[in-house]
Amino acid sequence: RGHAMTSGGAPKRPPPPSPTKAPAKPKQRRVSEFEGRVYEACARIPPGRVSTYGALAKELGSCARAVGGALRRNPFAPEVPCHRVVSSDLRLGGFQGETDLKSAALRRKRALLETEGVPFDTSKGTVAPEALHRFGDGDGDATVAFARMAGQGLKAEAGGGMDEAARGSPSEA
Repeated sequence: RGHAMTSGGAPKRPPPPSPTKAPAKPKQRRVSEFEGRVYEACARIPPGRVSTYGALAKELGSCARAVGGALRRNPFAPEVPCHRVVSSDLRLGGFQGETDLKSAALRRKRALLETEGVPFDTSKGTVAPEALHRFGDGDGDATVAFARMAGQGLKAEAGGGMDEAARGSPSEA
């Protein structure tokens, strides 16, 4: 009951609703003060080197999971090279929200690191220990570059990239 019938006896289905709204634009969000600190520290990892989520957390006085969460939302890639952060056992960890080693995202992370010259221990499938970056080893230039970028009042777009027309400090919550 309640359904109209066609002449063949099958219920009539209502037509699909017609789209009345334009597709939504990506929302902009301000990065939190903590995220800004994570991105600034991550920007200090030079090409050809990696750090771990734990080492980055120690540098910030935080925890590895919080660092991983901030990097998962990194809107400034590739200026903030989150692909240079790996797990404490030197496995790739996550990338673009993926953790499956067979995922396209983690294959891309490995390719990015290899392109930058990061050595791998192929017998273990890990980054070679000699690629580890120690914070404080001449990483001030990237800090200045990120501070300059942040000082321009850039907002992060939800879809990635930066909106130069938007103003406001990226460290505001």
